[in-house]
Order: sequence, then C-alpha cells, then structure tokens
Amino acid sequence: MTDMQCCWQFQKCGCEEGGSNSHVKGPCPAAMEKRLNGTNRGKNAGRSCWVMDKTFHGNEDKAYYQKLGGCFKCPHMSSVRTGEGDRFNFGLDVLLADLDPKMLSVAMVMYHELMMVYNDLTQTKQQLIQAEKTNALGKMAGSMAHEFNTPLGSLLLNIGMLNQAMEAGNAGMMKKITTSMEGIAKHLRGIVTNFRSFTRSGIHEPMRPEKLGGIFDNTRALVGQLASDSGITLEFKLQEDVEIRCRSVEIVQVLINLIQNAIEAVKGGGNPRIEIKGSKAAGHAMIEVCDNGREIPRGIKEQMMQPFFTTKDKERGTGLGLTVCKNIAENHQGSFMIDMESSHTRFILKLPLDGGNTGDRSQK
Repeated sequence: MTDMQCCWQFQKCGCEEGGSNSHVKGPCPAAMEKRLNGTNRGKNAGRSCWVMDKTFHGNEDKAYYQKLGGCFKCPHMSSVRTGEGDRFNFGLDVLLADLDPKMLSVAMVMYHELMMVYNDLTQTKQQLIQAEKTNALGKMAGSMAHEFNTPLGSLLLNIGMLNQAMEAGNAGMMKKITTSMEGIAKHLRGIVTNFRSFTRSGIHEPMRPEKLGGIFDNTRALVGQLASDSGITLEFKLQEDVEIRCRSVEIVQVLINLIQNAIEAVKGGGNPRIEIKGSKAAGHAMIEVCDNGREIPRGIKEQMMQPFFTTKDKERGTGLGLTVCKNIAENHQGSFMIDMESSHTRFILKLPLDGGNTGDRSQK
C-alpha cells in the first residue's frame, strides 16, 4: 500500500468511475469532484473526500459537516495527513471559492482556527499514547534485562569453550560452538528489533496489511518474560490467521497494556492464567484478552472506560490506559469494550479485516 492512494483505493470499495461497484449507485461523489483534483496529490476528491457531501460508506444522506466527526477517525484521512505533512490541505478552501468574498474571509478564518484546534488535539492524543507506552516500557524493563542476561551468559560461556577448542585445534567443536553463538546472536537481535519497534511512534506509519499471527508473536516477545517471571501462564490462541490493515505497533501497544493489567490482577493467585484469542467474526478480526483473576464488580466495569478512572494507587496508574486502547481501536475503524457479563475480566478488540486466509494454530 502506498501513501498516495485515493479513498476508493484505500477502502477497496470499487466506487470510483468505472469501478467494480460503480454500477450499483453510480460513482461516489468524491471520485467525480474535479474542483479538488490534485488536492493532497490525489485524483479529484480522492484525498480530500471528507469535505464532500453524500459520499458512500454509510454517508449517502449526510452533508460533509454531519459526517466530519467520523472522518477525523478514518484511517484514510490519517494516512493522507501523515503522507502530506506540512503540505496537507483540508480542501474546504476550494469548495468555498464560490462564496461572497466577505463571507469567504470569515469562513476561512473559522476554518483555520478549527484546524489549529484539531492539530492541537491530535498532538495531545499522540502525547498521551506515547506516555502510556513509556509507562508500559517501565514495567517491562526488569524482564527485558533478564531477556538479555540469559543469552549473554550463554554467549560468554560459548566464547570460553571456543577458546579451548581453538587451543586444542578441534575444528568440529569450533563449528558446533560458532553455530550455537550465531543462534544466540540472532535471538538477541530479535529482542532488540521487537523492543525498538514498540518504542517508536506509530502515528507516522501508514496503515499496512498485517497478519494477526505476527502481531501476536511480537506481543509475546515483549511481555512473555514478564508473565513468566510472575509465575503466570500466558497463552496465545489463533483460530484463524487473518489479515488486518493497521499500524501494528499500536495494536501491539493495546495488547501489552491489557496483558500488563491482567498480570497485576492475577499475580499471586492460584494457577494464574491469561489467554489472548484471535478469531474472525462478521467481517472483523476479534481479539479477546481474558484472565482468571477475581471478578470485577459490575459497577466498576461500567466506569473502567472513563478517562482517569483507576482502582490503582496514583503512583501505579493514570486511569488513561483503557482510554488509549479505545482511541487506537476507533482510529482503526474498530471497537474496544469490556465484557460486562463475563465472570472473569475479558476485553474484546474488533478490527476490520483486510482479507487473509484460514488456518489453525496455537502458541504458548
């Protein structure tokens, strides 16, 4: 997927002129608006569709200002903003050009003020996401040190054995030891790669098709040791390795946040266990994170999604982790919720499918 896609290419809807679905309702207005041709380097309004009235995807009866709230959460708009950077053009100036000059002047001032507020809110949200990520990294620090210390100890031992083999001139033993050292080095490189991937900000990345199995693997690599150090069984179950369009670093962040919360909830209990399940349901990938800790009272469950609500000490929780998870899900046109009826704590993340194949596999 490139950064230059128009909305019909990004959504794969076939609603452009001559597209596979254009015969159903005719081409989408965004594909036909020539006054916006070239805006954000797109064809017609393909990269400024948010200012168009009565576009498709459930907006057939809506003026642009009625659908704008949803557009601000749309991955396509986010992708265009990221790709264009300082060159980003909201597009209203083109459509307002037919207004009376005095009205146009007032409208443009309001438009620029609106965009300043929007930019400030976007920046604040990203700072919040990064702050929660930093909090997660702090919790992982001890386990990451253990992840490094164990293979580094093995590497030092192998170096000593290699010196002995070289002094003895034992070529067969030297080959065996160097092969072992290569495996250890690859393992360390994998740890560093996963860690660096998680620490970077995902907002500057375009949405890409990603396998759910790969997201599970990356998550397990980052928090598996933390769960093991706490004596907790962490199991990933993948019924179907479906493909979703996402910023994988942000989806990993959601899973790590939920797993770290679950670790704190079940630690010290009898046979503590956390399960992460992936499946396909009604055109969505469904990810469930469930633990076998004590049941949370319904009254608390009803408040958990509210910003700044926390049952932890102020030093240990901000009350923003689940809010960040919900924002990330909505930015991916998905949803995030807690199961109100489950006797255990169970969170459900739903994300739109981007196609994929079917398979069965379990990971422990």
